[in-house]
Amino acid sequence: MNAKALVTILLDSGPDDVVPKEYLKSVPAWREERWCFSEEEIRDPYKCKATNILVATVFPNAADEDDDSRPVNVIVLRDGTVTDKDVYDDPVSIEIQQLADTEEQLFSAGANEIADYWRDVVVDEKGNFVKFGKL
Repeated sequence: MNAKALVTILLDSGPDDVVPKEYLKSVPAWREERWCFSEEEIRDPYKCKATNILVATVFPNAADEDDDSRPVNVIVLRDGTVTDKDVYDDPVSIEIQQLADTEEQLFSAGANEIADYWRDVVVDEKGNFVKFGKL
């Protein structure tokens, strides 16, 4: 049996089956990451990808009570990487990116709900979810 067939069998076997550690370590393109999920996504993680977009809502001048500026919705990837763009594809400053990086609660547009469940995951070479845990 070739490696691709074995991967297919392992992935099709479902979330309750255990992927052998020896096999996971023999697939060099797979990697460990830490992802953020919404409640809906954590129930069906096989639909998730590393490139899924989450949103951090940042209030740039929150300390200034008289400031009525709008919040900035910064794009964050599932692994917590803060991008330099907002949801309108406009650039955001380093300061805003730093604020977004401290935001603990993200929003999953795909699931239309808050994403605040962080889990260690194994990801394949295309950024697809393989399993929870480590290699």
